[in-house]
Amino acid sequence: MNALAPPDAAPPGRDAAKLGLTLFLASLTMLFAAAMIAFVLIRTRSPNAPPLGSLTLPAGLWVSTALMIFCSLAMQRGVSAARAGRSGGLRTWLTAAVLLAAAFVAVQAPALLLLLQAHRAARADNMPLYGLVVLLVALHAAHVVGGLVPLLITAARSYRGAYGPDNHAGVRRCATYWHFLDVVWLVMFATLLMLR
Repeated sequence: MNALAPPDAAPPGRDAAKLGLTLFLASLTMLFAAAMIAFVLIRTRSPNAPPLGSLTLPAGLWVSTALMIFCSLAMQRGVSAARAGRSGGLRTWLTAAVLLAAAFVAVQAPALLLLLQAHRAARADNMPLYGLVVLLVALHAAHVVGGLVPLLITAARSYRGAYGPDNHAGVRRCATYWHFLDVVWLVMFATLLMLR
């Protein structure tokens, strides 16, 4: 151990992982913010945009919203279980999060197909706005699919007893990513509803 480092300092690997996650989430924030700003500007300023209230969003997006919220809650419960040393609870909540995230993707797929059909129909009227809606929903869904990989790894590690009260940073980082996806989806969905 470095004699100059304070006794409670985190190991360098943990600092690097935390910094990496922070930078990754900052870059995703810029990506999603730019996409949302583009949607708002095109929706409110384009001469080809239909009147507000005329876009139809698939009902499945409401279901996927609930699934995303419950996934984030399951992740937080998993973090709490890890902090308390309840390995059984941790495994249960991480397994629930995996199932909820997979259900989110399963519900989003047909919703995306419905949005693509609406986009094709609207393009005939020179109104490509649904294309941007499809892009936003697909962009978020892609990050959910990508987030399933570390979630599955974290869940598998929990079954091997890798986490406990003194070692749960991996669970916490994974939960942070899912909370981020939850907030992004809620903001995105609310914006789509307000400007539909």
